[in-house]
Amino acid sequence: MNMTLHSSRTWLLVAFTMLRTAAATAQTPASELTTLTLEERSVRGFYTTYDRNYSYVGVRGFGRPGDYNTRVLLLVDGHRLNDAVYDQAPIGTDFPLDVSLIERVEVIRGPGSSLYGTSAFFAVINIITRNGADRRGLQVNAEAGNLGTGKAQASFGRLFDGGVDLLVAGQTYRSAGSSELYYPEYDSPDTANGIVRHVDGDGLEGLFAKSSIGNVSAAAAYSRRDKTIPTASFGSVFGDHRNRTWDARGYVDVQYNGSFGGGWNGTARGSYDHYRYDGNYALRKVLLRGSP
Repeated sequence: MNMTLHSSRTWLLVAFTMLRTAAATAQTPASELTTLTLEERSVRGFYTTYDRNYSYVGVRGFGRPGDYNTRVLLLVDGHRLNDAVYDQAPIGTDFPLDVSLIERVEVIRGPGSSLYGTSAFFAVINIITRNGADRRGLQVNAEAGNLGTGKAQASFGRLFDGGVDLLVAGQTYRSAGSSELYYPEYDSPDTANGIVRHVDGDGLEGLFAKSSIGNVSAAAAYSRRDKTIPTASFGSVFGDHRNRTWDARGYVDVQYNGSFGGGWNGTARGSYDHYRYDGNYALRKVLLRGSP
């Protein structure tokens, strides 16, 4: 007997910011802004946890279980990644981009919803991606590790004549995870003495593209991640390989930043987003009195 959960939502966002004159952009106090490069791996006051399905971020000791990162706003080049179903920010293997595409990460601490949008209660994390000119042609990378982990990524980037900058990338990731896990909460002969085997698999496929010319830029991303769950979520059968979740997300973002004539300068931005969640959970068949 299986229980299947499904959630899906698509949303369209159009935003305009107009200035009569070339006014200076509001500055974030230096004490609240942290900029990370690929060589830097941590931010003071931030920590992550993992429940064998999703990863969660906590800030200065605040990390409510089951919160799905709804109090941190995650952006990619200024585009919101928190979905419109659970308001969840993907910070683990469900993050749609390969880290080699990241130029830097900007972290703004503290509440910022009035400036940056909902979810910006503890912090705003803006991930700045590289341009096509940074890649200089075709690059292919492959990695392998323990726990049956393999990863491959290919990208092409170039600055063409005429000022067109283009970056296209794709990735795939697979991991068998831990071959054996022990959960003392299930330490009973009825549940294999709390031991599960070969039910920690994880995988992701993703595509990303961005281009710009002059004052116009566009970006698109799509990823699909599947995860086997060893922890018997929602009362499912402990250690059953059918317990899985799938997360698919994608977006298209187009932006113009420049003059609108008549002394007006500003930004016009439109985006189309989609998020879909599917969960499959194996349940024990319960025989009621009088059932055959």
